[in-house]
Amino acid sequence: MAQSCVPCYERPRNFQWYWKSSDEKWEKYLDVENEIIEDAHNERQEYVDIDGGYTIDLKQQIQQKSNSHERWPIKRDQFDKHLTNVQLREDRFSSSITISTPTTITTTCSDQEVLGADDLLKYWLNAGSLDDIYRELENANNKKTISDLIQEASNGIIEEGSAIGEAEKARWLARQLNNVKNYGENIQFGPNKIPSEIGNTLVNLYTRETFLYKLINSVIRDLPSMTRKKVKTTARFAFYYVHI
Repeated sequence: MAQSCVPCYERPRNFQWYWKSSDEKWEKYLDVENEIIEDAHNERQEYVDIDGGYTIDLKQQIQQKSNSHERWPIKRDQFDKHLTNVQLREDRFSSSITISTPTTITTTCSDQEVLGADDLLKYWLNAGSLDDIYRELENANNKKTISDLIQEASNGIIEEGSAIGEAEKARWLARQLNNVKNYGENIQFGPNKIPSEIGNTLVNLYTRETFLYKLINSVIRDLPSMTRKKVKTTARFAFYYVHI
C-alpha cells in the first residue's frame, strides 16, 4: 500500500524536512507541509506544491517561489523508527479563548451572513445544539451514511482552506478523510458509533497544526455566529467531535 494511502494515525513520523532561510538557518517545515513533501518523496515525484505559492523540487532539493528566481535549499532528516518528530504547537496552547456572548451575532457578522431571516437556522441557533443544527438542516431525511458525511466534510475542508490561501493543506487533510471513508459505507448516519478508523483519523487531523482546529474550535465555542455556509462546511466536521 502506498504510504499516502495509509491512515494518517498509523503513519511513521520519524522524519523531518527543512529549508534553509536567508540567514543560513535550517527551518522546519510545519506539520502538514512536512507530510505533503514526504508523500511526494515516497511517491518519487519530482515536484510538489505547498501553500504560499512555493514549489518543492525534490530532484534538485530546492524550494522556489512562483514568479521568482529566489531559491532555498531543502533537506530531509530521518530518525530511528522508535523516535517520533513532535512539533510544538505554541500558538495553539497559548492563544486566548473567546467566549461568545448574546451580542456576538450582531458584532461578528452582517445580517445577511448570519441569515437571521432563515427562521429554521435561527431556531436551532437559539437552541444552542450543534447536533440539532446539523441534523435538522443537513440530514433531515436521515438517508445519509457516515461515508456520505465524511465526503461532505472533506469537500468543506477544501472550501474553507482554499478561502484562506491554504488549499494544499486542505487537500491533504481531505485526502486523509477520504482514505477511511469506506469504513462508513452502509452505516446510516445517526446514533451508530463512528468506526474507530474514522474516529482515529478525525482525532489525528484535529491535533495537526493547521487552520482546521481553529475552525472547529470557533464553531463549537461560538454557535451564535453560525452561518448557513458554515453549517455546510465546517459544521460537518465539527459535528463528529461531539460523537467520538
